[in-house]
Parts: sequence; C-alpha cells; structure tokens
Amino acid sequence: MKNNKRNKIIKIAAASVLSIIAVVGCMIYLDLSAYKEGIQEPFTESIRFITSSFNNKDGFELHQPNGTHVAIPKNAFVDEKGKTVKGNIELKFREFHTAESILMSGIPMQMLDERNKYMESLGMMELRAFKNGKELSLKKGKVINVDLASTETPNKDFNLYLLEGDKQWKETGDFKTVNNDRRDSAFANLIPLPETPESPDPDSTDVVFTLNGPHLKAYKGVEWRLIKSKKEPVPYWAFRLNWDKIKINEVKGKKKLFDLTFNYSQKNYSGKTVKQTFTARARPLLTGKELKLAKAAYKEEFESYQLMAAKLELEEERLEQESSVLNRFKINQMGVFNIDCVKSLDVYAKVELEFDFQANVSAEFNKVMVMMVMEELNTVVKYNTFDWHKVSVIDTHTELIMVLPGGVVARVPAEEFKKKINTTTTSKHFTNSIYFETEEMTMKEYLKSQKENSAGTPMFL
Repeated sequence: MKNNKRNKIIKIAAASVLSIIAVVGCMIYLDLSAYKEGIQEPFTESIRFITSSFNNKDGFELHQPNGTHVAIPKNAFVDEKGKTVKGNIELKFREFHTAESILMSGIPMQMLDERNKYMESLGMMELRAFKNGKELSLKKGKVINVDLASTETPNKDFNLYLLEGDKQWKETGDFKTVNNDRRDSAFANLIPLPETPESPDPDSTDVVFTLNGPHLKAYKGVEWRLIKSKKEPVPYWAFRLNWDKIKINEVKGKKKLFDLTFNYSQKNYSGKTVKQTFTARARPLLTGKELKLAKAAYKEEFESYQLMAAKLELEEERLEQESSVLNRFKINQMGVFNIDCVKSLDVYAKVELEFDFQANVSAEFNKVMVMMVMEELNTVVKYNTFDWHKVSVIDTHTELIMVLPGGVVARVPAEEFKKKINTTTTSKHFTNSIYFETEEMTMKEYLKSQKENSAGTPMFL
C-alpha cells in the first residue's frame, strides 16, 4: 500500500518535471526562433547620419549631392509636451539606395506578419530631429517636402511606405516622380568660360607674316600673327600673292587688333579687269618692353582662366552626380520612409542549408541569421536558423551574410550562391541539401571591402 502511494507520487513528480522541461524547452525554442522587431543593426558600424543644426524659427533646406532635397518649414518641431521648440535643433538624415546600405542599416525589409513578403526599394530615407538629446516630433499641421533621388523610374506597383513605430511597414500618402529641375537649372546657369587668353609669343601652330609695300613703311619689319577663323581654313594662298594695296584698320574697341584688307586688280586673257579683295584679322607681335609687359599680363590672365576652368569642371562633375529624376512626397511625421514594391518570396524548391562554421558554432543557440543581400532587387531578406529550409531559390545577384559570435562575418559570394542555388539546377521535386564554405573575416575587413566595392555605389538616372 505504501509502495503504491510512493510510486504514485514519483509518477506525479516525474510528470511534473517533464511538463516543466517541456514548457521550458518550448519557451527556449520560441525565444530562439523568434524574430526581433524593428531596426536591428547587424554591425557595430552603420550608415552614418548627416547632422545639421538650425534655428527652429527659421526652417531649413537640406540638399544632397545625389539631388535629394528636404525642405523643412519654420517652427516645424515640438517637444514631448507639444510645445514649439525654441532655438537650435539637431537634424539627422540618411538615405539608402543599395542593398549593401540597407543591410548595414538593419532596417527590416520584410512584412512583420508575413515574412514571405519583402520590399523592393527604389530609395529609402530616415529623418530625425533632436533638442538636447531628446527626440522631437513634427508639429500638427506642418509638412516636410521631400524630393528623394531615384536610381530608376518606378512603375505603378511602387508606393510610399512608413516604418510605423520603427517596426511595421504601412502604406502612407502618395508620391510622384518628377524631373530634377534644380539640376537642369544649375546646368543652364553655369557661367561659360571666356576665350582662352592669347599668348604674346607665337608658337608652331600660329601663322606669322610680314607686310611689304611703299605705303607700309610704318609697319616695316613688324611681324603679324593671323587670328584664325573657326569656320574657315587658313588662307595660305593669300600670303603668296603680290597685292596692289593693303589697308590696315584697328578694330573698334579692341586694342592692337587689326583688320587687314588686301586688294589687287589685273587684266585677264580677254583684256577684262579682274579685281580681288581679301580681309584678314591679325595682331602685331610685340617686342622689347611691350612684350615683357604683355607676357606678365598673359601669365596672370591664364592663371585666372585655369582657376575658372577647374571650378567649372568641379561644378559640372557635381551636377552629373545628381539624379535626373526624383520621387516627390510630403511627410507629416518623422521616421523611415521608403518607395517600395511589395513582392512575395515564392517557394520554388525546398533547400536545407549547411555551412562550414557549424562545426564549431551552434547556429541555433547563437541565433545566427542568414541575410540574403539581393543587389538587383535592392533589398535584404533575413532567415533565422529554424527557417533556413525556407531560403528562396531565386535567379538574382544574391550574397549571403552571417554574423557569428565575436563579430566574425561569414560570407557566401554571389557567384557561389548562383552555382548552387538557382532555378536551373535546383530540383523542384526533392529536398536539396546544400553545403556552403564561407569566407570568414572581421567586421572591419568586411566593411572595408564594401566601401572598396564599386557595386555599392548607386548609379542615378
């Protein structure tokens, strides 16, 4: 009787222990398999904010080298009590136009409640305002006008989204794609360079000649340099003829610049008088003191010309970096905004991923996330260890990035991914077991390689 009672107690205790173990195990599984909400930066270094300071009563306009423009009205910001902020505030802005920059930002690109849906971006921005370290809000009734640079012209499937509460994407407002009129206007208003200063010393390309004739004694021994016409060829034939008369007239308003008119007449074989006239513009070559002074003036003029040419070239290069099209919209709150098209990750085939680092690292307990960086789709899709069998089989430029304990970055290059996972060689009818050897590097090495990679630089329209 006592033994039966003892056995019953043992069974109840064992069942309780098993229940506790099952509950704890379930809780551990739920914790390990859960996705963290919101912005989760994978690296210690992220895309830096551009910080500007201005007085709230004055408003502010921020213009980026790529053409992005943000116009903030006067008295736009309020504190946590809803009072209009006085004095200077700190504005923080950053934008994302590549999959690499989206990866570094940690901004989620999947829908919170439907992870098989992801956002294909054509430009994303984050805007925040602070006063004494405390975040500010946009005053009710105030709007900020945004022109966001675009690498492509979006189609009708793209919409404007807000990362509401920094967690969930929500469609908000409208946008329209416009021409970058600021860029076009700046190009049109570039001050053209003046003509290149003339050197007082002739070179091998110049046509130099002298004039002869009894009525030209004043110009005896003077050498002339022909001012070439941009439209007409050099009239070498004219300098081989014996002209009857040469008339010299200084060009009005042009110091030491002359029009030389050559005339001659003669009878042809039939006895008829034929007259010919030719006019050339020329400048007499200087000598002595005049030449020395002219050389000094030329040197100064040419240095000024070179400086102007360099400034013009820099401004043209700057304007060429701007996008020719912009996505224009208004916002009535601060946060993360995105021009996006929502797409689904269709399950083409089942895959089971395995990586070389798993021999030494427990991917489950270290919550190793596979991040699919899809450059052509301008997005990043994340899978925790328990969802690695859901990794999409997709024919697009895709590299895999994992952050291991100690900040070590494990990378599968896009070329390796394409060799093993694609719609051509991956079976639709069987589970595909795929093993990847990864390139391991420190976080600094990875970030350095990203900065050096030209593919990380967006090409604007």
